[in-house]
Amino acid sequence: MVLEELKQFREERYQERQERGGDGGARRNLGYKLKPDVFDGTVPLRENFAQFSLIARANDWNKPAKAVALASSLRGKTQAVLYSVADAESLEFAELKSKLKLQFGESEFAQDYYHQFINRKQRFGEDFSTLGADLERLSRLAYPECSHENCSWGKKESVKRRRDVVGTEPGRKKQRSPKK
Repeated sequence: MVLEELKQFREERYQERQERGGDGGARRNLGYKLKPDVFDGTVPLRENFAQFSLIARANDWNKPAKAVALASSLRGKTQAVLYSVADAESLEFAELKSKLKLQFGESEFAQDYYHQFINRKQRFGEDFSTLGADLERLSRLAYPECSHENCSWGKKESVKRRRDVVGTEPGRKKQRSPKK
């Protein structure tokens, strides 16, 4: 009875994959499985989850496999999240993800990123594209609720003004747009 149900489940899953084009060509083209990076809390959690989601999709992981892979990628202070789980055998991906967001999410560090953003100056020998990329990254982290789609005009202008105030190299004049 159980074997028949398992066989039927596998056949249905196989049919679903065939209908949507196998695994989307993700693993067929690679020929190997991808391994998620270690998460120790030093990189922003949002960036880690974005990369983890892509790797999970490429490897065609289900939710239990995602939970195990995410738990095994935790190092250092992030491993403490695993101690708060009552039963490691029944660990769910959504539960682990929410615990990580609660402890290491951007809202906890937004003020630190905000201060880095407003105090960021161009370093000696640093080109504008590197400075701009770093300011873009810091602004996303300082204002995690502000994306391109849902950010109010006032908040975008505030971010833009902060970016205009940021200093450049010593001896170099700051560029300001003319007042209207």
